Amino acid sequence: MVQLRLLLLCLVLCFAVLPGQAQQGVQPLQTAAATNANGEQVSCGDAAGVVVTITVAGGFDGTVNFEKSLDGFTTSTVALATKESDQSQATTATAASSWYVPVAGFNQFRARISGRTAGTCTVIARVTTYTLAKKGNLAPADATYITQTANSTLTAEQALSALSTGLVKNTTGTGVLSIAVSSDLPGGPYLPLAGGTLTGALLFTDNTLDIGAS
Repeated sequence: MVQLRLLLLCLVLCFAVLPGQAQQGVQPLQTAAATNANGEQVSCGDAAGVVVTITVAGGFDGTVNFEKSLDGFTTSTVALATKESDQSQATTATAASSWYVPVAGFNQFRARISGRTAGTCTVIARVTTYTLAKKGNLAPADATYITQTANSTLTAEQALSALSTGLVKNTTGTGVLSIAVSSDLPGGPYLPLAGGTLTGALLFTDNTLDIGAS
């Protein structure tokens, strides 16, 4: 009996997560959850962050709350997460998505479900030693970029595809691009040549462009 107790104690010690030690591998925090619940928590230890993946089914209408704690959730702190797809930031999620949550200095993380009346939600987490660049270090979405085609993520870009075919002119001071006309060209204005055929040599006399005899 004593030997059996010693064996059980050894097994517990082998698989226990010691204080300050991060849990390894993928950890389920919510498994097809159909109720509002705190769910499981993952031990962060000395990890820099937690990668969280959320899947939903059955018209899930609840909210997943990102929370971290120093004392096993006697008290909790709202965690600001960065969405993997577009780098937006939030403290909650309501749809299938993947997030990076910084947890340095905290011991536990959980994904609490609230406000749910329908559907199910599964949340898995993986602690990592990697950090993520802050949103403030990313190029702003509202800057006045010049792009070849329009981009749904940007809000103030100028797409060259919206211009007609021709020579591009830059406007001093604003940097706005447009298609040049004959008066914009050095030495202009010039005669429009579209839609016809030249039958003689081009002559430039007294700032006037003429078609000479062939």
